[in-house]
Amino acid sequence: SIVQLMSNLEKAATGQKAINFQRITNNGEKFNLNDLKGKYVLLDFWGSWCMPCRQSHPHLIELYNKYRGDDFELVGIAFETSKSIEQANYTWKKAIEEDKLKYINVLNNTDMDQVDIVTAYGISAFPTKVLLDKNGIIIARWSGDDPGLDRTLKDIFGF
Repeated sequence: SIVQLMSNLEKAATGQKAINFQRITNNGEKFNLNDLKGKYVLLDFWGSWCMPCRQSHPHLIELYNKYRGDDFELVGIAFETSKSIEQANYTWKKAIEEDKLKYINVLNNTDMDQVDIVTAYGISAFPTKVLLDKNGIIIARWSGDDPGLDRTLKDIFGF
């Protein structure tokens, strides 16, 4: 409902604490967002079916390669429209391989009974990027192809 969406948007607004989630990555490793405390974390909400998302991947890879290390991590959170979890898994992993994504990637469609990450973060457009500071506080959100992301990372890291 619209009320629920507004409530989730408020919970995941700038200045709020990031909502923790756990998933298994595309490489089969356990992932917990809280484990990244102490780093800036960029959450990229995308889907294999979303062309603007896929077109943004080369630039995200550039940013990842430029800033990755002790202070920065990138986490892709895919939402697949497939009917079955098997099909969602397949299209998600195929897109990761095709787009050569080397950073952490998780699938929203699994373990949604624990937390539906897309809903929890009030995501209504793809792609959406959410930036967390070292304390896990949401410091910015962008939808679509917004140059604000590059400016903000440059301000934070100084290059």
